[in-house]
Amino acid sequence: MTDLREQLLRAGLVTEAQAEKAAETTDNRRDGQGGGGAGGHGRRRRGGRGGGNTQAKERVEATPYRTDEPSEDERKQAHKLATSARQDQNALRGGKRWYYVARNDEVPFVEVNDDAMERLSKGELAIVESRKGDAWMVAASVANELGQLDPSWIRVWNHG
Repeated sequence: MTDLREQLLRAGLVTEAQAEKAAETTDNRRDGQGGGGAGGHGRRRRGGRGGGNTQAKERVEATPYRTDEPSEDERKQAHKLATSARQDQNALRGGKRWYYVARNDEVPFVEVNDDAMERLSKGELAIVESRKGDAWMVAASVANELGQLDPSWIRVWNHG
């Protein structure tokens, strides 16, 4: 049985250079040099291979949102905004799984239908997660506001 790295290389989804960079990142984390990580219907613990969090971390750092810690008042505003803008999860539920990295560094998933899958892919929907670990989908406009108040809420948002 081959490992995921070899399968991705064979399928042409990553280059040898990308695989090596991911391996170096994973080695650095094991040595204590790399840094941290950021519910759904299912969960599985993230393994040490692959470097999947590297891309997520780079994406978060590349966003134009605030980098300082939000105040308690801003956290309350973000919570109120996210909970009031919750999309109807039953209307979006389907037979496909969308995985994301949760706050606790697990990889849960939400089950979505084709429409929700497309809207998540296009950035029209985002997955947000409360500090307690509950996750749901919100519209992109809400995700944009959350990014200004408390970007730690946003788990997935494929915006430009």
